[in-house]
Amino acid sequence: MNYRFLFLLIFILLATSGWPIFVLAGKTDPGVPVLLYHRITKDREVPLDSCCVLPEKNFDEQIDYLYRQGYQTINSTQLYNYITKNKPIPMKSVVLSFDDSYASDYEIVFPTLKKYGYTGVFFAITGDMVKNKKSAGRIKEMAEAKMDIESHTVNHYYLGGGKLSGGVRSLTASVLLADHELWDSRQYLEKALDKKIKFLAWPGDSYNERLVALAKEDGYIGLFMAKPSRTNNIFSSGYNQGQNSFNVYPSDPFYLKRINIDNSVTFEMFKNLMTTGHLVYE
Repeated sequence: MNYRFLFLLIFILLATSGWPIFVLAGKTDPGVPVLLYHRITKDREVPLDSCCVLPEKNFDEQIDYLYRQGYQTINSTQLYNYITKNKPIPMKSVVLSFDDSYASDYEIVFPTLKKYGYTGVFFAITGDMVKNKKSAGRIKEMAEAKMDIESHTVNHYYLGGGKLSGGVRSLTASVLLADHELWDSRQYLEKALDKKIKFLAWPGDSYNERLVALAKEDGYIGLFMAKPSRTNNIFSSGYNQGQNSFNVYPSDPFYLKRINIDNSVTFEMFKNLMTTGHLVYE
């Protein structure tokens, strides 16, 4: 029997059946893209320089493209197990992450993901949940629908410092303040959602090595950046020509790469990113 032909036939049947094909990291494995979204707006026209905003029509176009191309969403734990233990994941895996607890998470993103059978990772600001029972209820509903809720601190402070001229970080937060932001947000979410909170995204991509060590002490096993490389400049894009922006095995889970998607990312740029791993601005 020609086993190579039989294997190829089985592979083709699986690929066309809609069932996910699981892979381990290897020479041809491009890694996992973690896409970062913020506010999705119903406004059809948004200025190109509007940071962290994306029109709903663009978001729908991107999610529909991922679905038609056979991408499967995975959560933060699956990503962690892949980059640290090489555990199998679908061949075309993607993480869809959302920061800052905007109302659009529930009103636009949540129904869109459910439509495609997708899940997302939502980094929640717990101070907003405490002040706004409606917001807290929405996040609980999303968690019950298998959306992955993780920490974005209590108050969204730039713990690694604010902004000075040129974007260089200024004085960092005190240890007590930083510990409150990291620890209390995790404890609140664990009690509210009845689940272990293991991951955090840095507000404003503002962090330093001291804060990374503190997050480890506070029980986090993975930390998400807002860029695909480590930078200490808030205005630095973190994108280098030829650099793979995806997370590969093995990688350090305390520096998880993300790719910010806003209105400056055209559909052609988005498709090229998903194909090559490089976000090249036109």
